[in-house]
Amino acid sequence: AGRAGRTGSGVAIRLWHEGQTRALPPFDPPEIERTDLRRFVIDAAQWGVRDAAALPLLDPPPAAALKQARESLVQLGALNNEGDLTPKGMQIARIALPVPLAAMLAAATSKPDAEFRARLALAIVDLAPTSRELDVELIMRDLAGGRFGKRGKALLQRAEKLANMLSLPAGEHQIQTAGQVLLDAFPDRVAMRREGQFGSYLMANGRGVRVGEEQRLAGEKFLVI
Repeated sequence: AGRAGRTGSGVAIRLWHEGQTRALPPFDPPEIERTDLRRFVIDAAQWGVRDAAALPLLDPPPAAALKQARESLVQLGALNNEGDLTPKGMQIARIALPVPLAAMLAAATSKPDAEFRARLALAIVDLAPTSRELDVELIMRDLAGGRFGKRGKALLQRAEKLANMLSLPAGEHQIQTAGQVLLDAFPDRVAMRREGQFGSYLMANGRGVRVGEEQRLAGEKFLVI
C-alpha cells in the first residue's frame, strides 16, 4: 500500500485472507538475526575486530549465534582462542564458498586433493539441493561420469579454478571418501548409528537424526550429516 501511494493516489489489492495479514510480523527480521554469522566474524577479524558485538551496528548480532559462530570457527581452525584469524582462516576468507566448505578446501595438501575437495564442495552447493540422492558420493560419481552434461562441465571448471587459488604442489591424490573429507567441514555433524537401530543416528553435537531404512546409507556405522 505504501508503494501504491508513494507519488500519488493508488490502489492496493490484497490477494490473500485478511487473517494472514494480521498474523504477519510488522517487519521482516534483520538478516543479521537469521543468518550464519561465521563469514561475518571472519570479515570482522580481517578488519582487526576481535569482538564483532562491539561494532556500532543498527542491529546487533544475537549473542548466542555470535558465540556459536566463534566456537565453530575455532573448531575449524579459522580463529585462535583470542579471536584472531589463523593462516587457515586467511585462506578461508579468500574462498568464495560457505565457511565450512571453504575450511574443507583450505585443508587440502596437494593440487589433486584440492580439486577433489572443490568438486565435492560445489556438488553440495549446486547439485545436491536439486537431487533426490542422499549419498553425495554417488553424486560425485555421476559428476565424474558426465551425467550432468554442460552443467557438470561448468562445475568442474569452477572447481579447478578454486583449487588453483591455493597454489599447492602437484603431489599425488590420496584416495579418500567424501565422508572423510567432509570431516574437515562438519566435525560437529559426524553421526554414529545407534546400537540395534537401523537408520537411527546420534550426531556429535547431540542431535538425533534418521535416515530412511530404504536408503543404502541407513546401514553405515558412521555418517556425516
